[in-house]
Amino acid sequence: MMRSILHMAAPVVTMAMIATATVPAEAGAVRDQLAAQLSQRLFPLFDAVGEDARHMRTLRADPALSAALQARVARREAAEQVRRRAEAKAKRDAELHAKRDAEESARREAEEKARRE
Repeated sequence: MMRSILHMAAPVVTMAMIATATVPAEAGAVRDQLAAQLSQRLFPLFDAVGEDARHMRTLRADPALSAALQARVARREAAEQVRRRAEAKAKRDAELHAKRDAEESARREAEEKARRE
């Protein structure tokens, strides 16, 4: 039973492979065109960057896109500020811990030296 199913499936798969082997030459351009249209609708900014500087200026002049770009810049600057503050705090904390450790070590050494004398 299983063998007969495989024997019947083999010609169907072979015909499908032969049919699709001739299609990519014709369908490639159509798929590329559809992908380009979809890309232009979904990612107009990215398409403009790669294609035309004038088109990019036109897109940036659009108030909605301009506002979105400005909001993005503001978010990135705020995130960078937070990162800098976190780094500064971590550095300050590390320096404070190092200073405390050095002071504690110096105090212990001074106490040991005083005990020996």
